[in-house]
Amino acid sequence: MSHLSWVELHGAITHLPVACLLLVPVFEIGAALLHKPEWRVVSFWLLVVAVVLAVPALATGWITGNDLHFAGDTGASPAIFVQHRLAAFSASGLAIVALAWRVRHHDQLTDGARIACVCLSLAAAGVVGYTGYLGGRMVFGGSDQPTPVASVAAGKGKTGSPTAKLSAQEAKLVAAGGAAYKNYRCQSCHMLAGVGAKVGPDLTHEAQRHPDADWQLKHLQDPQKMVPNSAMPSQADLPSPTLHALAAYLASRQ
Repeated sequence: MSHLSWVELHGAITHLPVACLLLVPVFEIGAALLHKPEWRVVSFWLLVVAVVLAVPALATGWITGNDLHFAGDTGASPAIFVQHRLAAFSASGLAIVALAWRVRHHDQLTDGARIACVCLSLAAAGVVGYTGYLGGRMVFGGSDQPTPVASVAAGKGKTGSPTAKLSAQEAKLVAAGGAAYKNYRCQSCHMLAGVGAKVGPDLTHEAQRHPDADWQLKHLQDPQKMVPNSAMPSQADLPSPTLHALAAYLASRQ
C-alpha cells in the first residue's frame, strides 16, 4: 500500500481546524441571539481545537511547499502559493490572539470585549475561508491552471500510454522520462493513469493538450512563463538529460 505524500497528509489534517474556525463565530453569535450561554463553551473548545491542530496543519503545509521546491532556489514561489501560506499563518495568528484573550479573562468578557472577540473570530473565519479557497484553486485548478481535455475518444489511450510508434531511441528517451517521473515524485501533484494526487492537472492524456516536447521542456523550466500564474514550481535545476526525457515522456501521453 502506497504511503501518503506530504500534499495528501496536509490536505487530510487541515480540514478539521478550518471547520472549527468557521464554526466559532457561528456559536458565538448564536449564544448572544438565542440566549444560550452554553454555546460560548462550545465556541471556546472549538477555538482550542483549531489552535492546537493549526500546528500540524501549518507544519505539513510548510514541508509540502519545501518538498515541492516552492521555497527552493529555482526562482520566486508562485503568487497563489505565497498568498495561501500567508493567509494560513494570518488566520492562525488571529485564532491564537482570540484564544489567549479568552483564556486570560477566564472567558468572562464584558459586552464590549465580547463583541470585539466575535469580530476577531469572524476575521479569523474569513481569512481561513480565503486560505481554503486558495488551496482549492491549487488542488482543483482555476484560471491559473491549464484547461483539461473535456473528453477523450472512447477506447483511446486509456492507460496514458503512447499510441504512436516510436523509434528505438525515442522509446528509450520516453522510458527514461517515465522513470524520472516516478523518481522525482511527480505523482505527488499529478494524476496519471489513475495514480497520483490532484494538485496539478491530470497528465494521463497530456499529449492531447501539448504534444510538442519543446513546449513541455519550456514548461518544466519555467511554468509561469508558459502558463501564467501556474502553481507549479520550476524544475530548471534538474539535469538537462532528465528534463528532455521528462518532456518526451509527457509529450507521448496519449
